Amino acid sequence: MEADKKRKTYDREFWVNAVNLVMEGGRKVRELGIDPNTLYHWKRELLEERQGGFPGKRAIARSSIFEYIEIFYSRVRRHSALGRKSPVAFEQSHFVAFLTARNTG
Repeated sequence: MEADKKRKTYDREFWVNAVNLVMEGGRKVRELGIDPNTLYHWKRELLEERQGGFPGKRAIARSSIFEYIEIFYSRVRRHSALGRKSPVAFEQSHFVAFLTARNTG
């Protein structure tokens, strides 16, 4: 049986200093005893913060954009394939036509 591995946790000040040491101080990642992938993620998050991006929240931003496009914009946008109607208006007009045909036939 493997012994339970305890996950290392670092505070923000530590990882900011670690990224600065590697980027500006010329230190090797292995010298600090940090996994290179972990340091890569810290570095990317710091760069995004400095550039005014969404630090560590890329998935949230992506899902928000997807939700806006798919839930709101695409429903009100007029589509040329639907006779310049929005999908909602197109479905409503066809549903009314379906009900009318069903009731008269």
